[in-house]
Amino acid sequence: MGLRLALGAVQTTLLLLSDDGRIQAALNWLIGSLNGRGWTEVVNAGPYIGGALIAGCLLSRNINILNLGDELAVGLGVSLTRSRLLIGGIATLLAASAVSMAGLIGFVGLVVPHGVRLLVGTDYCWVVPLSALGGAWVLILADLLARLGSVELPVGAVTALLGSPLFIWLLYRRMSPLGV
Repeated sequence: MGLRLALGAVQTTLLLLSDDGRIQAALNWLIGSLNGRGWTEVVNAGPYIGGALIAGCLLSRNINILNLGDELAVGLGVSLTRSRLLIGGIATLLAASAVSMAGLIGFVGLVVPHGVRLLVGTDYCWVVPLSALGGAWVLILADLLARLGSVELPVGAVTALLGSPLFIWLLYRRMSPLGV
């Protein structure tokens, strides 16, 4: 907690010392915005995202096996360390590629996979690609909502406003004894 507060203070200080134009750009990235983004960003990050999605789909069998437990996964011939490092690396590459284009857009990566799992089950052969498609659709809809008003909101603010109640509902549903 102390480190987070210290880094937040450094961030705030840097923002206060910046030029006005840089402050707006930094805030757009911190909140998450698609404003001013175009095909250049898609072309730059697209190969990384495409490659990581293909690798994630190829590793979906190992993810399914890891969900069975460590002992059973080892018994079925899955290397725990190698699989976890690969899965973590692919997840990091996907997150870094998305953040490099649009900034910190919250709740899409938290809510969409849970919703996909509710719809199609826990088979990651389906969850991984459908989460990518669902996340894209949620982001498009959130951007559309962000642009509807008289003042264009950052898409990250819209996803946070929509995603936080959904995430709380998902947590409540998981913690309730009947799963309702």
